[in-house]
This record gives sequence, C-alpha cells and structure tokens, in this order.
Amino acid sequence: MVATGSEFRSPLQAAGAGGIYLTGEDNFRLTTWGTVAAAAVVVEGRFVDGDGCSVPFVETQVPNSDRSAKVSVFGAREGLLTNVQIRLSTGTALVGAVGALLELVRGKDGAIQPIGTLLQGYATTATRLAWPGSPIAPLNAGAGRLRAIVGTDPAANVEISETVPVGARWKLRAFRFVLVADANVANRAVVLTVDDGANVIFETSSAVAVTAGQTATYNAVAGAPFFTYGTLAYHIPLPPDLSLPAGARIRTVTTNRQVGDNYGAPVYLVEEVIEQ
Repeated sequence: MVATGSEFRSPLQAAGAGGIYLTGEDNFRLTTWGTVAAAAVVVEGRFVDGDGCSVPFVETQVPNSDRSAKVSVFGAREGLLTNVQIRLSTGTALVGAVGALLELVRGKDGAIQPIGTLLQGYATTATRLAWPGSPIAPLNAGAGRLRAIVGTDPAANVEISETVPVGARWKLRAFRFVLVADANVANRAVVLTVDDGANVIFETSSAVAVTAGQTATYNAVAGAPFFTYGTLAYHIPLPPDLSLPAGARIRTVTTNRQVGDNYGAPVYLVEEVIEQ
C-alpha cells in the first residue's frame, strides 16, 4: 500500500492499479547465463504512473555464450510495476540454454543492494517467464536440454576423455565409441569410466576382450543390460540418472592398449542444465 499523502495514492486507486511501488531510485538487475550465440534476452513490462497512465518499457541484453554470468542494470521509473516478462527475441534456445534472473535493486553503480527477486528460470523463444505468475526456480531443477555431442577424436594410443564444461551439469544418457585395434597380439580390456576429475564414480565394461586387428563398437546406454549384438558390438549399462557436475570426466581405460590402437571420436547424449 502506498503511504497516505503520496502523489500516487488517488490517481492509482482510481485506475485500479496493483503491483510493486518503485520510488525512482529502484532499478532492475538482469543476470543471464547463456550457452548459445546471438540470443537476445528481452525484458518487457509496464508501469502505472502518478496520473494513472499505463507506460510500457523494454530492455535488451545479449547473454554470454560460455555459461558465464552477464549482468545488466536498467533504470526503473517511479510508479507501480504491474507486470514484467522475459523472452528471447532473437536466436533459438530451448529450456536449459539461457538462464535468467531478474531482481529489483537499489543503486546502479558501485555498491548495489538487492531488494527483491521477480523472476528466475530459463528464457526461451516460445515460452515466457512472467511476473506475476512464474515460479522462481533454480536453473538445475527439472529437465534440461538434450545435447547430442561429437567428442574429441583422440590420437592413436590415447584414451577417450570428455569433460563436463564449467557452468554445466550433465545427466549422461548414452555414450557410443569405437576402438580399432592394431596388429599387435594382445587382449585389450576396455572400461568406460566416470570420475569427478580425480575419484572414480562409476565403471562399466564388456567382458569380451578386443584382439589384434579387430574393430569393436560400444554403446553405453542408461538402464541397458549387458548385451552383444552382431560381431564385436556391445551394449553396456549406465546408471539411469547419472548426474555429473562441471569437471567430471567420461573416459576410457584400456588394459593392454597397444601403440597403434585408435579410438574414434565418441558420440554421446546428455541432458544439460546450467549450474549457477
């Protein structure tokens, strides 16, 4: 409720407006965490001013594409904030690609005092974060976006190693890779290993060794049983909900690896959210 005697009391009540009263010293602070290039986040809404007039506003920010935070402070006029929304106006992004946090703050430069949170969640092209109405949700809650990734192709006699990037959390859904063994006689034992950057979290493997001159294909799938299909093609299981923080690795460990043994680039499916 606006204090008695304010110039806003009578005109705003007459207009039937409701919302948050901003003094003119308050501002919006938009923080984004992006994973895609050329995506523009738009903040749109309206105020009711002291004359009871509805005044729209729009502000735009282009997030970083490396999951690092991008912060913009926008001035807010005096009046009642009646509604505000966040959307992507350019670029294409699904849930999990561009996170956004919209706050009310006091101050614009130097020391800034947060005074309220309006919106937090993922900005997309097709849906809206809207106040009032949208819940304030952490970015690592709920389903993320599915990413099919072609990993790094290692040189001969080098293991596969894929790392969860900074600012991301992955749920590993599937991981496919191929080993071409050289002509040296040896029984190679291939283990797919998941660690936190140092400590092993999970290991899975086929019990069938790869011998000289063979090409073996491995498909690690969440919830799949051990299974051999065709010639030198193996299904190996992953946990059904394996959540991996930034810095975690998915890699091979090969016993009796030979100098000419060569892994191809892995192809894998992850469900990714932004980790704030």
